[in-house]
Amino acid sequence: MESHPQLASCCGAAYHELAPQRIEHGRCVNNSSCILRPDDGRFDSAVAVSQSPIKSDETVTFFPTYATLDDAAAMWHARVHGWIFETSLRGSLVLSALRVSLDLSEDQVADEIFQRRARPFAVDNERGKAIPVIFDLDTEPEQVVLDKSAANGHFFDRVAISKGQILSGQANTASKVSFRAVVRPGDQRSFSGDIDLISPEGLSVISDIDDTIKDSNVSNQKELLRNTFLRPFTAIPGMAERYRAWRNESPETFAVHYVTASPWQLFDPLNDFLRDEGFPAGTMHMKLFRLKDRTMFDLFRDQTKHKTQAISEILRDFPRRRFVLVGDAGEQDPEVYGTIARQHPRQVAAIYIRNLAGLMRDADRFKIAFADVPGQLWSLFAEGSDLPESIAGLQADDANTL
Repeated sequence: MESHPQLASCCGAAYHELAPQRIEHGRCVNNSSCILRPDDGRFDSAVAVSQSPIKSDETVTFFPTYATLDDAAAMWHARVHGWIFETSLRGSLVLSALRVSLDLSEDQVADEIFQRRARPFAVDNERGKAIPVIFDLDTEPEQVVLDKSAANGHFFDRVAISKGQILSGQANTASKVSFRAVVRPGDQRSFSGDIDLISPEGLSVISDIDDTIKDSNVSNQKELLRNTFLRPFTAIPGMAERYRAWRNESPETFAVHYVTASPWQLFDPLNDFLRDEGFPAGTMHMKLFRLKDRTMFDLFRDQTKHKTQAISEILRDFPRRRFVLVGDAGEQDPEVYGTIARQHPRQVAAIYIRNLAGLMRDADRFKIAFADVPGQLWSLFAEGSDLPESIAGLQADDANTL
């Protein structure tokens, strides 16, 4: 009889927390209510690499996500999010269309920056791909077959991992667990992902990107698109330094979530920007977007619903953590953050809004956005040096509450 470590994967809301099971001939033998078994095709410590659905012309990108800890069950509940696609034969046609819509010259279209940022909008998404991934846990790697990808190529799943496996896994640190996709024999490529292990208590920063930490000029559509596709990304002065200072106050419990209206197609250049500018690594929460459904001018629209849902989900997943919300007045961040503060008064510790338009605190917009929100909870800033050097005092759950 073989004893297997706990590793189970479940779909969406139908997510089950399983106690460690003993396996005999592929079936649970000590718990009749066991829901997932190695023979159901989703949990297997010996999935053959030939079963990988990833073809040689397909690419998989895993996005940085997080895991929540259930202390009572000694389990980490980890989110997995990825995207599978292939280079499209229609890519040149899509790029030509972008050239016309953005009024670009041939030299601009041929530029390396434009090609790298625009090509992900011209790929063919792969639907129905159930990708097996390997978690390097304990002394033996464990494999899980993830939920199938949707029409947009994205796939979402949740995986439960015992706390003991994380502590003993040789490839993992105390704050992160890594995994990789199974590829076909002879395929030398590697597609890997990281999951942040965020403690139930502590201080988290939820940060916008465009015009909050990166100069984008969202209020001017043409300039926004040119800054997005043609120019090197530029950081707002002092923001990376301030975020690092906040992280260094409590590195073991600090977390940051980047919530932006930018589409997932821009993940790679934005992730490189965050790394190169020295921003703390964190989870990414971007917007689903298909060019076939919209135009390039729709890229950053419909952000209120997206941001409200993404932030609300994070706060629900970490009910005992406190949150600092950082955004700008060029978008709907004041309105979104005001709503979040009213809905989760004990979790929102502070709100910082970059004031692009030079509005005064008593402007009608801010009065409406922050109605019934304590005045000491929110403030305006222009660059990183205007933000407080320390946020450690905001961790108390009785600070700045409604």
